[in-house]
Amino acid sequence: MRKRTIAVAAGTLGVAGVAAWLLSTSRAFTQRVPYEVLEHDGRFEIRSYAAIPVAVAEMSGEKGNDAFGRLFRFIAGGNSRQQKLSMTSPVFIDRRAGHAPGHGTMSFALPADAAYNPPAPAEGMVKLERRPAAKMAVVRFSGGMNRNSESEAEEQLRAWVRNRGLTSHGEPVVAYYDSPFIPPFLKRNEVMLPLDVQAGHL
Repeated sequence: MRKRTIAVAAGTLGVAGVAAWLLSTSRAFTQRVPYEVLEHDGRFEIRSYAAIPVAVAEMSGEKGNDAFGRLFRFIAGGNSRQQKLSMTSPVFIDRRAGHAPGHGTMSFALPADAAYNPPAPAEGMVKLERRPAAKMAVVRFSGGMNRNSESEAEEQLRAWVRNRGLTSHGEPVVAYYDSPFIPPFLKRNEVMLPLDVQAGHL
């Protein structure tokens, strides 16, 4: 994904803009999706998220290079206003159970200054949606984008949820916070599960 991402950035911004883009997409320089921590237990958390405006593209490969390219072109000016939008973190990946590896969607959260009046995507394969408000169980893990790591983290999270007497619904969401240029052991990644909200639990 690293070489492909560089090629997308260079083709969209030009060589002179790539260095600035790399800096702007590091975790320290990107807007993060806000949330409230309700419970914390080591690598595990329960969080409350408000609704999140996002740009969404379908993935056709496990690492979503095609979806990333479409979304990046959208925020780089490929929209009805030719407006450049700030990169945000994390990038959300919604996997779909029962389908071939990589089938699902990738989402970029819209930055605060574009969240309520975003430009329309120039590409028809990019859609504007809102992730609904939700309570989420979350576990952190490190490393590059890897389905085995995601699956292992998901199993650990499901066990943690069961042990706390909670129930989840829907498919897991994977969140990647860092650019491909951060060393794998420093990356922040997460698997999230939507929780059923019941009296006395959350």
